[in-house]
Amino acid sequence: MAIRFEFNGETWEADTPEEAIALRAKLEYSTRFPRDPHKEIDEESRFWTPDRFMSVIDNIGKLQHRLLMLVCGDYGISAAGLAKKLGLDSEMALAGVISGLSKQLKQLDIEPKRVFIIDVKWNGKTKTRTFMLNDFFTGAGMEHNWPEAWASKIMTETV
Repeated sequence: MAIRFEFNGETWEADTPEEAIALRAKLEYSTRFPRDPHKEIDEESRFWTPDRFMSVIDNIGKLQHRLLMLVCGDYGISAAGLAKKLGLDSEMALAGVISGLSKQLKQLDIEPKRVFIIDVKWNGKTKTRTFMLNDFFTGAGMEHNWPEAWASKIMTETV
């Protein structure tokens, strides 16, 4: 039986009383001692080396690479616009490409949020997803002239 509790206006859930207590303690600690934003920025900039960037580029599929290049070139592109530019039939097909990218990144021990961000907004019953790249990922790519020097080759290749 799930245990639910409220913290800072949000409902949280745990499977056991012990997990609920541990989660509550962690939440309380995080509000008392938030992470230093400067440390977070330093960690991200140290994480994204040019070699790690190339590891991503070398180990993802061509369609995933095209997706990243399109998002880089059109900051905040919608899911519908991205699917269309990739030549996909639907946003469901786009979800498959994103899922594949996420799996490939996890095999490299890289959390997808370190590469791209999906912002979800609701307007009534309508959901809009927009895509952006992590600035540190893009910065590491710039050392390899990515995406400019890669665009003509990658965007014209067939998948």
